[in-house]
Amino acid sequence: MPISIRSVAILFALTLLISACGTPQPIVLVASVTPSPPTATPEPTPIPSPTRVPYRDTITIGLSREPRTLHPLIVDGEAAIQILDAIYEPYITSIDFAYQANPNGGLIAELPTLENGGATLDDGGTPDDPTDDQLTMIFNMLSGPTWCDGQPVTARDSVYAFNLARDPDSGVASRIALDRVESYTALDDDTIEVKLKPGQHDPSYSAYFWTPLPEHLWSKTSALELQTAAQSARRLCGYGPYTIAGATDQGAGWIAGESITLLANPHYFRGAPRTQRLVFKFITDPDQRLAQVTAGELDIVTRDGLTATQLPQYAEFERSGVIDVAATHSAVWEQLLFNLYEPTAFDSTDRARPHPSLSDVRVRQAIAHAVDRQALIDQVYAGYSVVMNQPLTYPNHPLHTPDDQIRLYPFDRDRARSLLEQAGWIDTDDDGIRECRGCVSGAEEGDRLTLTYRTTSSPLRDQVIDRVKRDLNAVGFDIVVEPLPKEIFFGDATGLIVGDFELGQLSELTGADPGGERRYGCEWIPTPDNGWYGENYSGWCSDVASRALVDASSALRVDARRSAYAAFQREVTRDLPGLPLFPRVDVTLVNPRLENFKPSDFAASITWNAYELSVPNG
Repeated sequence: MPISIRSVAILFALTLLISACGTPQPIVLVASVTPSPPTATPEPTPIPSPTRVPYRDTITIGLSREPRTLHPLIVDGEAAIQILDAIYEPYITSIDFAYQANPNGGLIAELPTLENGGATLDDGGTPDDPTDDQLTMIFNMLSGPTWCDGQPVTARDSVYAFNLARDPDSGVASRIALDRVESYTALDDDTIEVKLKPGQHDPSYSAYFWTPLPEHLWSKTSALELQTAAQSARRLCGYGPYTIAGATDQGAGWIAGESITLLANPHYFRGAPRTQRLVFKFITDPDQRLAQVTAGELDIVTRDGLTATQLPQYAEFERSGVIDVAATHSAVWEQLLFNLYEPTAFDSTDRARPHPSLSDVRVRQAIAHAVDRQALIDQVYAGYSVVMNQPLTYPNHPLHTPDDQIRLYPFDRDRARSLLEQAGWIDTDDDGIRECRGCVSGAEEGDRLTLTYRTTSSPLRDQVIDRVKRDLNAVGFDIVVEPLPKEIFFGDATGLIVGDFELGQLSELTGADPGGERRYGCEWIPTPDNGWYGENYSGWCSDVASRALVDASSALRVDARRSAYAAFQREVTRDLPGLPLFPRVDVTLVNPRLENFKPSDFAASITWNAYELSVPNG
């Protein structure tokens, strides 16, 4: 996960000074012997009216939980990130499944890539085996940002953050990115050079930048002590639009169990933010959060703790004008998986017998045409998601393959029925369920087209199960639903991994690097021979697709990665080992008058542009 470290920025209170001129005093003239000509009475100087502040001085944000800490390197949840991004404005953002220099500018020049020359790959390997080539990136920080005490932010602060994270006592949970780095060096006050170890070719290399931390304030405290020290965990001094440090006498601070208040940072390099104060309230009860935002007591309710399946209810409030609903696509997406083999169990001796119906691609394609995914989205998410026509990526993902390059499966019951008849599944007794009449997929003549549908139960899944079952019943399937406990469905010796399912619904993940090799590669099929090790639960194997995923995971140029994923998508959408359904939805509820609110898919927080957020007065 990201290599750009999320940090927090500290705010100071802004005081608006309104000066008023006093009423002019009369002018006293002293007469001389020779009278002076009469003097015109001066016009009185008008008293200026107080300047009307155009925006409210406070924005109140509802969080579902209280953070354990605000230490940037050891935050343990989304609630803390919402606060941290207002204190340490992110140098690198992750909008729409790609890393980029913060679009607001002023922090870092464009990210280094092989395409723009900011990254280079040496010839440490050989022409036949370039895997030992070493990748070097240059990050150019822009001058201007200062810490909340006025000290400039420099490249040394980023090096300090990297070294602190690398300290065994730092408390950092994942060391994957740290262990890939050979050296992290400040070439001057504004320039960072990063060298990865030879052979480390992470496609997310351009985000290997550690958000600066204040060396001059933290360096005298050990990494272990910083885990709980006030300056690093509770009273932070950052370079972003808001601060706690230096503003506690003006109301900034953390009230345990209640709220965290940030105040405007007087040293923020962009100038005063539009809103003087951000208040983050901890409200665990979702009904209370909803009641407060609809009553205007909260300006934002963040996505953590909101239930996307309540979108139809939220949409009703939006139509009445009391809130706006911001729905973004989560990195989590839902898939209906097909077992291409006859169900097995942990004590099975092989996994080689094709499934009696699902091994026929025409049956799988019929399922894809039969499920009305758009109607499903309308029912579950009030239309706020999108139909996925390919696994791993969404339409706005930079590695998405255009629809005209892959096989599509629009909702079409007639097409589904035709495919089933071509595959030899006919309803000869008019009971609504098809039977094998000349099918060639391994079923016995007369066998009914019955499939067991296994997954876990949840408010989301239960609605999907019901819809999929009805859609498949409508074209002649007999669907038997068997909800399973998580520990069974995702067990080490039960459920998916041992092939004990026919239809299975599960969630998948995507990101800037969508991956896919472990889920679709031939070498990742769990079998008795490999001790049921792997995550390719359907058992689908395509040498072309496997090679394409390996290429995608090792290629560093975007065009090469996009081409590799396109090769994979052509194979997987033709053979259809599973049916992608839709991305899950993240929901944020906001005051309809909130300005400059810019949520996006895959962004870590809704406060990445906190300095712009405002609610007009009146």
